Amino acid sequence: RGRGRGGGGGGVCGTLDCVPLRAGSRRAFAPPAPPRLLLRNLWVDPQFRRQGLAMRLMQRAEEEARDLGLACVCLEVAVSNAAARALYEKLGYCEVEPLPRYVPEWVRSVISLSKSLEDVAADARDGAAVADEG
Repeated sequence: RGRGRGGGGGGVCGTLDCVPLRAGSRRAFAPPAPPRLLLRNLWVDPQFRRQGLAMRLMQRAEEEARDLGLACVCLEVAVSNAAARALYEKLGYCEVEPLPRYVPEWVRSVISLSKSLEDVAADARDGAAVADEG
């Protein structure tokens, strides 16, 4: 909840919708994807943009993925959404299965991005193994 500029208020200033997914792939010929957190929609009220709220929401989603022991976070973003693409790049998200350089971006409407949390998943597995041995 946000207070709005100048205090008062109490409305929603931003949301992030995400869902954990099992291992697998939605593409017929793609290799199986690891268990992951799918970010379906990130929204920040225009009056609260450019204040770091989207970054904090994304970081919280990554914390949630780590808490669930998931290997990565994935999302799709409109090719035309330069501000969101810049945020995701700054946070370390990389394009999944990029098209060859000779295919212009305007040919497709969205791109798929992901960020590996494999170090976190490995730590969770190692911790579970140590607990089992103890």
